[in-house]
Amino acid sequence: MALNSELSLCDKKGSEFSLYLNLGNDCSTPFWTFHKGVTGDLAINETEDEEELSVRDPAQVVKQYVDSKIDVEISGQQVVDALYEGTRFLNSARSGGNPVDVAVLSGYIGDVGSEGWRGRFRNFDRSRTGPETGAPNQTFRLKPAACQSANCRVRPVMITTAGTVGDYDPAVYY
Repeated sequence: MALNSELSLCDKKGSEFSLYLNLGNDCSTPFWTFHKGVTGDLAINETEDEEELSVRDPAQVVKQYVDSKIDVEISGQQVVDALYEGTRFLNSARSGGNPVDVAVLSGYIGDVGSEGWRGRFRNFDRSRTGPETGAPNQTFRLKPAACQSANCRVRPVMITTAGTVGDYDPAVYY
């Protein structure tokens, strides 16, 4: 992917963050559907553990760190609608259900350069609010599921061809 020396996406809106559901639930040949029921903020939380490298060198006076594991969480709110496929899909990833294959992107699936995360997640929060006025909402908090096959593992992705979610090597500066 060619890099720009000038900013080209500086006017991008946060509302372009998107959540896609693999309704086919086959990680090898996904059937991506945009989740139309997301309301409010959509958050992609990505933090890396800080693992200190401990050395016995008395001249070493600055702490040094090594790569460790990344904690990924996708959170937001969705419309409370038990008949809408998006609500049912995310709610099916609760305890006792099955993890679901999702992709969260910094733009839309048709926007080359959008990046984010993809893989099987579990939903650890389905709290609901019924405000006095306005529509009710339900929160979701997706975290990577354990015991996934290689093609379903949670990994960074980037759109290099419109409509295709491809693996992305975070070691490559793009």
